[in-house]
Amino acid sequence: MFNACVEQDNDKPTAEDLKALKSNTLTAAPTPKYPVNADLEGKVVYLGMDVEPATAVPGKELKLVHYWKSVASPGEGWKVFTHIEGPNHQGFINADHGPVGGKYPVGQWKAGEIIRDEHTITVPATWTHDALLVYTGVWRAPTRLTVKSGPSDGSGRVLAATIPVQVAAKPEVVRKRYVAPKTDKPIHVD
Repeated sequence: MFNACVEQDNDKPTAEDLKALKSNTLTAAPTPKYPVNADLEGKVVYLGMDVEPATAVPGKELKLVHYWKSVASPGEGWKVFTHIEGPNHQGFINADHGPVGGKYPVGQWKAGEIIRDEHTITVPATWTHDALLVYTGVWRAPTRLTVKSGPSDGSGRVLAATIPVQVAAKPEVVRKRYVAPKTDKPIHVD
């Protein structure tokens, strides 16, 4: 299902954008809470992700911080995507966004750079699943970069993390109890 991604602007970064990028272009590889190291066609490596808070809460915001390493530019027009699902592909959420707040398109990434990409999602208040699976990857309609190694769903999506969700406790079901005393006398049916 490749038609679920959202188009993003592909403008070249301004001087102001480049200044903002400085704090999101790392010189050393991070140690994310969810390490992945997925190779996408030898062009990009998805290093992993940090989340805050550690447990998602329905109706609340969840900060996702992705770490990408550019090995070789995939070329113009490529974009990152983020998909959120519950177990067994339930509850799909499209959380596509431009890298680094839309300031650093994938086509501009330079070989050797490590890009820190932070964005926030709101977990739907109606979320009933005990886990939130985060998938990510790189796409250019109608294709995705193939995941050569690392956890994936076989459709060009890297499994970035499985985040626990604090779901409301289900109310305890109270069952009625009937007591039938034992008797030594014969039963008389009337």
